[in-house]
This record gives sequence, structure tokens and C-alpha cells, in this order.
Amino acid sequence: MHTASELAPPHADALRLLRTLLQRLSGFRVVLAQHNDPSYRDRLIASLADAAPGSETVDAKQLGDFAAFERWIVQRPESRAPLHLVNLESLSQAAREEFFRGLNYHREHLAQKARRTLVFWLTESGLNELARQAADFWAWREQVLDFTLPLEAVERRERFLHEIYNRDSPLKRQRIAEIEAHLATRPGEPDLADVDMLAELGRLYLSIGDYPAARSKLEASIAAYATLGEEKAGANATADLAELLHRVGDSDRALRLLKTEALPVFERLGDIDGIAHCLYSRASILVQRSGWTPDTVASIRADLERAFAIVQKLQRADGIGIVGSLLAQALAAAGANAEALAVLDQVEQAWRKLGNERGLAQAAQLRRTLAS
Repeated sequence: MHTASELAPPHADALRLLRTLLQRLSGFRVVLAQHNDPSYRDRLIASLADAAPGSETVDAKQLGDFAAFERWIVQRPESRAPLHLVNLESLSQAAREEFFRGLNYHREHLAQKARRTLVFWLTESGLNELARQAADFWAWREQVLDFTLPLEAVERRERFLHEIYNRDSPLKRQRIAEIEAHLATRPGEPDLADVDMLAELGRLYLSIGDYPAARSKLEASIAAYATLGEEKAGANATADLAELLHRVGDSDRALRLLKTEALPVFERLGDIDGIAHCLYSRASILVQRSGWTPDTVASIRADLERAFAIVQKLQRADGIGIVGSLLAQALAAAGANAEALAVLDQVEQAWRKLGNERGLAQAAQLRRTLAS
């Protein structure tokens, strides 16, 4: 399952309540969730998958209008699993108004055909429109929950996360202080939202080089995830712990954790992103520990080729740049210069797309080395 990574601490209670509602409500129910960041919204929805197995997400933008939504509802097999409706804000003003009128006038029909919890993810303006244009449907709401981020956080979210995990930024310590303050108010056994933040805290401490604090938080989160049965989240935290152990000189244990505890979980769950991360981490640790030796180059190359195929499938430019750069080196070490150059072509294309001048410079240097 997924976890609500980088959950904003003020939203922990709202997420906990929504999780409880999805587990306990039966029949036709309407929950309204306000948000202003689609990527954050999607992570929250993914984090709720275990609370309501079989839940579905439907995109209003893809459906286009209320009539299509109603047909979709009617044609679905009978299910008690919740339904998340997203992207109403992407419709035109006229289409949204028609959608809200449809909800109001067809509410009895919907209640009869969809005996499940409907979670409407709406912007603030969308909530206001729903209240004005579908007053009777609005009156049926079970709960209104707020998952909005501060405007600055929405505008800078991607940059914020990049800075947190890639640079020694004051934002890291700000985030650490926020999470520590929140967790201090949560005595007793932590719930999933708390454990997610505990794992994030470990990653943040790792990113600023406070290894004792990072180890404490990561090990605590791994144990808590095990208690909660959160295999994927535990595997992610284990991979982070492996990185920490490598940094403090225990590369052998780091490699064992990746091989025996993290990678098998990702493979069993079919989490190809996690698989790629473990494979790249293992290869990177081997290179840093042993270099390009005849005993290691073949296994390093195999791991990286598998990881590279995954990031290509996912169309992740950052992954293509990072994994491809090390793969090109592995191919060069194996004497496969033509294959290395072909990989470098893709690496350079990825770095250009991302505007990564440093990555381009490193790729150019390796290209010159191969040509000499």
C-alpha cells in the first residue's frame, strides 16, 4: 500500500477521521474533502487504500459531464468500496454548474444506485459552488474535511521537496521542528499517519547528516510499520536505513538489508519503483565499496540494467539521468562502449529536460573518456 508521504502535520487528524469514516460508513454517504494541490490529494487517496480495499477513483475531467458520471455509477458492479471523485475543478464553468445541478436533482437516484461512500475532492471554490448550486445534496454531507496546504506550499511544493532531500536547506530543520512538535503531542501507540511522519523525520535527519537521530527514527518507524502490517512502507524505511548504514561504514549490513528485507517485499508487491530504488542503491553501494572489479562489475551491470528498464517504463527523467549515468559507467567498465554511449544519449536528453547542467557536464566528461 502507499503512505501519505510528506503529510502536513495539521492534516493528521483529518486523515485519521477520513480513514475511520471509510472503514465504518455503509450505504450511500457523501464526504467532502477540500484540497488545493492535486499531487498531494493523490498521495492522500493512495494512503487510504488499506482502509477500504477495492476503492476506486474517477476523474471528472475524463468523464466530461454529469451525465457520463451518472452512467458510470449506474454501470459499476455493486460495491461497498468508497469512490473518490477528483478534478471537478478541471471542468469548464458551465460543465461544473451542470454537474452540481445534476447532483442536486438526481441525488435520490444516485443514493439508490451507489450504495457506497462518495468522497468528493474539491477546491475551496468548488465547495462554495456545490453549497450554492446543490443545496439539497450539500445537506446530505457526512463530513467536510480540510486538506488545503498554505498557498506558498502549493506553489513551491516540488521545489520544497527537492531542497529538503537534496540540499542542506533551512527548510529541512523547519520541517523537522514541525514534525517533532506534532509527534510530541501524540502520546501512546502511534497510528499510521504518525508513523509516516516518523519515517519522514528519519529521512530528514539522514539528509542533514544527523545519523544517530536518523537511525533512531528509521528503526522506530520500521518496527511500527511491522506492527501495523504496512509492508511497503516498512520496506521504504528499510531502504533508507540501508543508505544510512552505508554512510556510517557498515556497507555489508546495508547490502544485506536491501537483498533480504527490502527488495523481496517490493518484488512480492510488484512495486517496480521500489524495485528500481533497491537495485540502484545496491549497485551504488557496491561501486563505492569495491569499485569496478571483475568480481563486481557483472552484478552491478545486471542490477542497473534492470533498474534502468524500470525508470524508462515509468518515463521518469530524473531516474533515467541518475540510473543511466551509473549504468553507462558500468558498461564502460565492462568494455561495452557502444552500449554506454547509447545510454548516455538518453541520460543527456533527460538532464536537458530537467535543466540539470551538472548532470550534462558529467555525461559529457564520460563521453570524452569513452572516445579517447
